[in-house]
Amino acid sequence: YGPPGTGKSTVARTVIEIMGLRSFRIRIGDLGGLDNGTLFEAINIFEPDAIILDDFDRALSQESLLETLEFFQQRIKLIITTVNNLERLDKALLRPGRIDIIELVDKMDTEVVKYVLGEFNDGFELVKNWPIAYINEYVKRRRFMSTEDAVASIKELTLRVNDVTHYDDDAHNDVNTMLNQIDAPDTETDLSKYTDDDADDDVKVE
Repeated sequence: YGPPGTGKSTVARTVIEIMGLRSFRIRIGDLGGLDNGTLFEAINIFEPDAIILDDFDRALSQESLLETLEFFQQRIKLIITTVNNLERLDKALLRPGRIDIIELVDKMDTEVVKYVLGEFNDGFELVKNWPIAYINEYVKRRRFMSTEDAVASIKELTLRVNDVTHYDDDAHNDVNTMLNQIDAPDTETDLSKYTDDDADDDVKVE
């Protein structure tokens, strides 16, 4: 559990990949128009080893969540749920035997942030406390925008992070500081050609 964009789903997928398990990822918000019978049939067809239940705290009916969780526990080796607000979950869902281990994921380690930044490590001080989703967006903008466009765009992105995380560092909001950090080629690139190589390739319930 932890704030949005801090890498909870990334951690879940990494754990499953390390264990060599076949995964089935479900966004709880997608279950609104899907009855449990259809979901259970899909599980029986695909027979995954592991399940990722994203945004577990966004379910409209926690009673339905309990039924879903109990079904999975009878058939699946590993179940990982991601939660933004742990307090929104009924305590019955958090009992040992249903959810055994609870870990806080509030931000990514320094090494992970630098890995994600790659060639744009000069921006580490600016983004080191940002949610990982925004760091990925920062890298995209640095890679595919001219220097001038990137400065304006990253300033806007910084304000968005501010709204989400209460991030507050006046120096990093200063345009001149960002100009000094950005050393991208001064050429225009068509962003529509960009494809995200890191797109999630798990099976999703639509």
